[in-house]
Order: sequence, then structure tokens, then C-alpha cells
Amino acid sequence: MNKAKATALVLMTAVLAFGAPQQQQQKTDWVKYVSAEGRYSVLFPNQPEVSTQETTASTNEKVTQHLAASSDQGTAYLIGYFDKTGMTFSFDKARDGMISKIKGTLLAEKEISLGGYPGREVKVAATGSDDAEYIALARYYVVGDRIYVVEVVFPKASERATTEKVAKFFDSFTFVKPK
Repeated sequence: MNKAKATALVLMTAVLAFGAPQQQQQKTDWVKYVSAEGRYSVLFPNQPEVSTQETTASTNEKVTQHLAASSDQGTAYLIGYFDKTGMTFSFDKARDGMISKIKGTLLAEKEISLGGYPGREVKVAATGSDDAEYIALARYYVVGDRIYVVEVVFPKASERATTEKVAKFFDSFTFVKPK
């Protein structure tokens, strides 16, 4: 397993560890979050928690991942990124690793792009530690030597009600092209 797959797994694990998101008061104004170091901006439903951690891939290579996560009304939103210095990233391996780690089922997949950079969107169904059914929508982008994972996890039962918020989050994500 390469670093990209391992990091994608850890990002998804972080979302699941985030647990069933806490119920919060509904807000109408989202917060624009800008990561100068991450070279991206995005709208979150509230101020995200930011963390950085080093993880070890099965190849014993260290990968530093950066994460910004927020939750609102049973839905978790996250942006993760890492640099793929000296390694090859595979959308297929990232998808397979995510599905394997959460013991999920692939519901849909499509190629996407943002700013001319390649990406992939995957929709996965999984059962949480609370035995509830969840949907994880993840978008992976390769921008130069950086991999971005933009993800939303929500209860399957609220999929229709969540559609607008998911679109708002995904559509607000922008990055600064590397020089």
C-alpha cells in the first residue's frame, strides 16, 4: 500500500472517528475558511477544527496530513491534504482503501476536474459505530504534488435534506494553483 492510499484511509478514519456529528443549531451564514499553507479556501457551516498529524504508511514512509473538519446537523465536513513527494497517487487505490477501511459499499463514482486538475468523486455507503447507515461523498484532486480530499459524511436517512449543503460545500472549494 502506498502513502496516498494510507493517507486517504487515515483521512476517512478521522471522519469516522469524528463520529456521528453532534447536533448543532442550524446556521444560515457559513464561514469562509482559508488555509494559506494548504493553498485552498472553502465554506464550512461553522469554524472548523484544524489538525495536523503524521502517519506511517505500510511502506514505513511518514506522511504529514493536514485536516480541517466541521459538523452541523448530523453532517461532517472535512478537507484533508498531503504532499505526495516522491510517490505515485492512484485514484483507484485511494477509493479501494477508503471502501476497505470503512467496510463500505461503492454506490457511485465519476471522474471530475477542478481548475484543469484531475479528480475523482466517490459515493460510499457504510455503517457507523452507532449502527446507523451513512453516506460518504469524497472528492480527490491531484494538484501538482498535493492531494486534496474533500469529504462529507451524513446519515443516509437525511440524504435528500443534505443535498443543498453538500453542493454548497463542494462548490465553494477552491485552491491556489502551484507555481
